[in-house]
Amino acid sequence: MELILNRCPTSYYDQVCQVVKEELGRPLEEIFEEFDHVPIASASLAHVHVARTHQG
Repeated sequence: MELILNRCPTSYYDQVCQVVKEELGRPLEEIFEEFDHVPIASASLAHVHVARTHQG
């Protein structure tokens, strides 16, 4: 997986938070109880993060 992440553009956590707020209309902290800052995968247009909502 490390090789895949090394080939794709990465975003800073602050940028991820901004995209979530713009797309979902609320800050990340209001939506997710847990949100791993480090992505588990990356693609040309997005990162994949492990997260859990407040509802589980």
